[in-house]
This record gives sequence, structure tokens and C-alpha cells, in this order.
Amino acid sequence: MAVRGEILLAQQAASLSESTSMKRPTVSDETSALVLTESRGTMLREASEAIGIRWVLDYSAIVQGSGRRIEGGWPGTLPEARGRVLASLPQELSERGAAPLSPQEIAAASAMASAEAKRRWRVEARRRSSGSRGYGQ
Repeated sequence: MAVRGEILLAQQAASLSESTSMKRPTVSDETSALVLTESRGTMLREASEAIGIRWVLDYSAIVQGSGRRIEGGWPGTLPEARGRVLASLPQELSERGAAPLSPQEIAAASAMASAEAKRRWRVEARRRSSGSRGYGQ
């Protein structure tokens, strides 16, 4: 009986090692990985842009609430952008069942959010200086 048990264990171990061994990636595996990477990149870009837009809306309300005008350069900083990214993106990724942000993704998302905020701020400042109204105000 002991020999039969050892044979059975050996067969199970061999079967397990075959099923978990590294296989050579195929074109379809690489394509799937590329699509997954592109869709994650798209999601991160869109979320970062939304963070930048929300930041401008929030800051515009503060500026206007204090009686000041929206003008000049964007007052936000990259560390503030990073804080906003870290306050919202990890939760969004978790809700989607996605992997956490890497340090490189945090840096890229922060830069994208900051760039979008600067762009939107300039647009809003121009609208305000020309007498137009923007962002639903």
C-alpha cells in the first residue's frame, strides 16, 4: 500500500508541475496582454483627466467664493496632483478588480492630472476674461 501511495503522490506532483510550468507565450497571449495594458492605460488617462477637471472645479469654487477672479497661471502643484490621484484612483482600481498603481503609474497619473488642470484653468481664465461663463456658472 505504501508503494501505491507514493506512486499516486508522484503522479499528482508530475501532473501539477506540468499544469503550472511556464509555457512559451503565443501571439494571442501577447495580444491579450497588450490589449489589457492599453485598456489600463486608457482608464488611467481618462481617470487622471477627470481628476484634473474636478480639481479645477473645486479650486474655481474656492477662488470665486473668496471674491477673487480666475486669472493667471494654475496655482496647483504636482504634489497636490499626486495627493488627488492617490485619494481616488486606488479605490477605482480596486472596485474594478484591477492591480494597484505602480510607482510609475502614480507619477504618470499625477502628471496627467496636473497637465489637464493647467489646461482647463487657462481655458477658464480666458473665458472669464472675455466675459464668457464656463463650468456651468
